[in-house]
Amino acid sequence: MRSDGSPFPAELAISRVDVPGPPVFTACIRDITERRDAETARREAELRYRTLVEQLPLAVYVDRVDETSSNIYSSPQIEPMLGYSAEEWTSNPSLFVDALHPDDRERVLEAHAVTHATGDPLRIEYRLVARDGRVVSVHDEGQIVGNGGHGAQVVQGYLRDITARKEAEAELRYQAFHDSLTGLANRALFTDRVQHALVIRAGTRTDVAVLFLDLDDFKAVNDSLGHLGGDTLLQAVGERLRDTLSPSHTVARIGGDEFAILVKEGTGLPAAVDAAERVLAQLQEPFRLDEREVFVSASIGIAVSADAEELLRSANVAMYQAKSSGGGQYVVYAPRMDEDVAGRMELVPDLRRACVEEGFVLRYQPTVELATGAIVGVEALLRWRHPRLGLLQPSEFIPLAEETGRIVDIGRWVLVEACRQAAEWRELPGGADLTMSVNVSTRQVRQVGLLEDVARALETSGLDPAALTLEITETVLVGARDDLVSLLGEIEAHGVSLALDDFGTGYSSLSLLQDLPVQTLKIDRTFVGAIGTGTERIAFVRAIVDLAEALDLTVIGEGIELRHIRCSSSAPTLRPKGRNRSDVSRCR
Repeated sequence: MRSDGSPFPAELAISRVDVPGPPVFTACIRDITERRDAETARREAELRYRTLVEQLPLAVYVDRVDETSSNIYSSPQIEPMLGYSAEEWTSNPSLFVDALHPDDRERVLEAHAVTHATGDPLRIEYRLVARDGRVVSVHDEGQIVGNGGHGAQVVQGYLRDITARKEAEAELRYQAFHDSLTGLANRALFTDRVQHALVIRAGTRTDVAVLFLDLDDFKAVNDSLGHLGGDTLLQAVGERLRDTLSPSHTVARIGGDEFAILVKEGTGLPAAVDAAERVLAQLQEPFRLDEREVFVSASIGIAVSADAEELLRSANVAMYQAKSSGGGQYVVYAPRMDEDVAGRMELVPDLRRACVEEGFVLRYQPTVELATGAIVGVEALLRWRHPRLGLLQPSEFIPLAEETGRIVDIGRWVLVEACRQAAEWRELPGGADLTMSVNVSTRQVRQVGLLEDVARALETSGLDPAALTLEITETVLVGARDDLVSLLGEIEAHGVSLALDDFGTGYSSLSLLQDLPVQTLKIDRTFVGAIGTGTERIAFVRAIVDLAEALDLTVIGEGIELRHIRCSSSAPTLRPKGRNRSDVSRCR
C-alpha cells in the first residue's frame, strides 16, 4: 500500500545473501502499475480484435510460410463454411491441401509459393471441398507479416465464401448462351461453336455443315393448343432433337419454332444429310401433350461453307425452299436459291396489298370416271393475277399466303366463288350431278369460323351441300386429334363431303384415317405417275386402293393422263384427275 493507503500492484524479488551468521535476505519491490495497465489494455484490445474478427462474415486465418501453408489460427467462421472446426485446421497441417478442389490445387499452391517467395500479397479465387462434399468457392486475400520479435513470418489473411456469387455468374453466363425455354444453345453460342468448328476444320480442309430447321405450320398448332401448349411442344421437340443426334452435335433454338444443328460427327454434306434424315424420321412419331396426340413435321435447310454467317444464311434460304416445296423434307442449299428468296420477299408486300376479288381467279380441273370417261366433278384451282408477273401458280404464292395469314381471306373467297360456279353449272343440261372440290388450308381448318364460312358460301350460292367436297391435306392432321375430328364431324353433319388430299406424302394419316369423317382419298401424283414404270410405288398405290376398299372410301388418282393407267375391277372406283381426259382409257 502507498502512504495514503491505496493499493498498487508490485513485483517482489527476494534473494538470500550468503554471509556468515544468521540468514540474510534482500528484497526489491517495484511498482508495476504502468506495466499492468499496459497488459490490461493489450488484453482488452486483443479481446476487441478477436470479437471483431469472429463477427466478420468471413474466416480469418494465420498460416505458416511452408509448403502446405499449414494453419496456426483460424477464426470460428471456418466451421460453418467448410464443416471443419478451427482446431482441426490447426492440428492437421495437410488439411488445406486436401480440401482444395482437384482442378484448382496446382494453381492455388503455385500462387501461395509465389507469395512466400516474393512477399507479394496473395489474392486468388478457387474452390474448396467441404466435409459434406459441397463445393465452396472462396475469395482468398493474405499478406506476409512478422510474428512478434522472433523474426518468423506468417501469412495473415481471410477467406470469403463467394459460392452464391459464382453460381449467379454461372447462371447469367448460361442464360446468355442458352435458350431459356428449351435449354438448348442460343444463336450467340451456336455462332461461337460454328466459328470454333471452322477454325478446327481449316487445318483439315474439311467442310462444316449446318442444318436450319423450322416446324411446319407451327402457328396452327400454337393456336390449337394455346401458347403454353406450344411452348411445351417446343420443349419436347428440343429434347427429341438432343436424343436423336450425337452429343458432339450442337443443337440450338434460334428463335420461335426455328432450330439449328451444327454437324460435328462426320464431315461435310454426307454427315449433314444423314443427320437431317434421322431428324425427319424421329419427328414422324407423335408427341403426347396433356393426353393429346400431336403431330409435327419440319422443313430443313442444309448448307456447307467456310464462313459462320454464310452457313446460317444459306441454310435458312434452303429451309425456305424446303418449306415452299411442301415441307416435311430437307433441301441442300444451292446459289440459285438466293434469287428465289429475293423474288419471294418481293411478292410478300404485293400479296398483302392484293385485292382478293380482283387479284385472284379460279381454274377448274376435271375428275373423270375411268369406267365411263364422264366428268363427274371438278376441282377449283387458285391462280394469282400478279400485276407485273402475270398468272402465278399456287406453289409460287400459297406458302406466302399461309405465312402472312392472307390465306384465310383468300380461302373464304374461293369457297364463295367455287360454290357459285358449281351451282351455275349444275343448272346446265347434264350437270345436275356435278360436284365441286375446294382445297382448304391448314390455317383455315385451325382458325375459328370455317364452319360458318362454308355455311355462308352454300347459302349465298344455293348449292346443295352434297355437291361440295372440302379437300384437306395430311398436314392438317398436325395438332389436337379431338379438335380436328370434332370440327370435321360438324362439317360432315352439314352434308358436305371431305377428301384427304395428297395421300401418302405425310406420316400421320394411317393412325387417324379410320376415325376421320372422310369419304375420299386422293393419291398424290408422284405415286400415280410411277404406274407402268415397274417401280415399287405401284405396290404402294395398290395398298392404298385396298385400304380404301376396306374403309369403303372412294379413291382419286391425281395426274392420270396416259392410256396405260389401269385399275382393278375388284377395287373401288379409281377416278383420274388430269388435264387431258381424252387420254384416259376405261378400266379393264
